[in-house]
Amino acid sequence: MAARPPTERERALIRLQATRPELVATLAHAEVLAVYAAGLGVQVLPPAELVRRVVRQVLAGEPAWYPAHETFGAFVRRAVRAEVAAQLAVHARLRGGGATAADARLAAMQVGAVASLDALMHWAGELAGFVRQDDATMAPIARELIEFVRAELEAGDDGDGDASDANDANDGNDGDDGDDGDDGSPGPGPRRGGSE
Repeated sequence: MAARPPTERERALIRLQATRPELVATLAHAEVLAVYAAGLGVQVLPPAELVRRVVRQVLAGEPAWYPAHETFGAFVRRAVRAEVAAQLAVHARLRGGGATAADARLAAMQVGAVASLDALMHWAGELAGFVRQDDATMAPIARELIEFVRAELEAGDDGDGDASDANDANDGNDGDDGDDGDDGSPGPGPRRGGSE
């Protein structure tokens, strides 16, 4: 199947959806999956690099994002999970001792099947998106990822600038003005209520 890069309208939506809360959630998800893979002896890219790689692939149209199905951030998280799962499957086939990839044991401490652990880590990653929203170490990396997404979008624009004004509609959680979204405004993406 041929690549399907985002349309101009979809690129504008990506600009709107590439916010601090969404990218913190995506980074936290990638972090959980990378730590999980490392615990099984499978090295994947560091979380921020993994997110950048997947964003670049999505903007190139492989895999293709359809905004009617899910947000850009949710799609990138799903693509990160697929990337890590594919690497785990390769290692499971190589080290599984003849077992199917789903039944392989990749670590001495592993009790359940890889498929079950994968599902568990996916939900842990989704939860991490909420838990990490107030983690000060995540904000600067999320701002860098926002700038990365914007730079990739600009690099792919035809130069007509029609969709570039969509950045002006962002809710301020994008790091452009020094506001990292910690003003209590809900903004798009996962948010955790209350203070600890």
